[in-house]
Amino acid sequence: MKDWRFHLGFGPQIETYAPTDFTIRSPAIDATFKNTRFNPRPLMNMYALWNRQPKDWIRFVDEPTNHFFFETRYKEQWAFGVEVFHPKIVLGSDSEGPANHDVHAKGRIGDEKVDHRVDLNETFELLQLTKGLMSYGLFADRIQPIVSGRAGALNLRLGAGASLYTGFARAIYKDPHTGERKDEENKLSVIGGNIMLRSAIEYVVPGGHVTVRANFDATFGGLDYALMGGRATQAVQALRGGLSLSAGF
Repeated sequence: MKDWRFHLGFGPQIETYAPTDFTIRSPAIDATFKNTRFNPRPLMNMYALWNRQPKDWIRFVDEPTNHFFFETRYKEQWAFGVEVFHPKIVLGSDSEGPANHDVHAKGRIGDEKVDHRVDLNETFELLQLTKGLMSYGLFADRIQPIVSGRAGALNLRLGAGASLYTGFARAIYKDPHTGERKDEENKLSVIGGNIMLRSAIEYVVPGGHVTVRANFDATFGGLDYALMGGRATQAVQALRGGLSLSAGF
């Protein structure tokens, strides 16, 4: 087993999402909203533990968009692993980043047929996939040494992976038939998947037991989840970057 090392790692990740066609098929809405932008909610200020009460310190594990991974490294040439990632995808007042609520809708909203621009804020006060949203994946990376010496090693990693999403949507919206304000939270289930192209620059501390990594990845996938008594679908095309620290034996 001298050719193998096992590492456990953790670190913050931030995604940015490309606009997507957002489709709802339900009794209330049966329409596609073109080029809708969903945003991340990373809450990286949770890492500022000095601004938190001791009882809230553990929240930095859950509230930011962190990932955890376990990998096996073969001869420092290949890495194979599993990853758990906790993204947060939101639309509405809870979002961070540019939003384009003025979008073109085609289909039916309530009893009205639409084929024009609408303001999503008139329907959705909040739509989020945060609580319970997890990505469970497998990956394989090729490790290419750049330079090594007494001060450690610097590696380039290139690879690919695939994941399943689990989660559910929470929505606060105005029923287009009645005007009633509704607050809906659905059941946890498998709601999609993705493939990922991975890249990273990695520093290996002398001895090989600790690594620090900066990654930049591209994700291509989709979501299909319960919403408004029906189903909603959207693509997930994202760029993801972050830092990770791992330790192993």
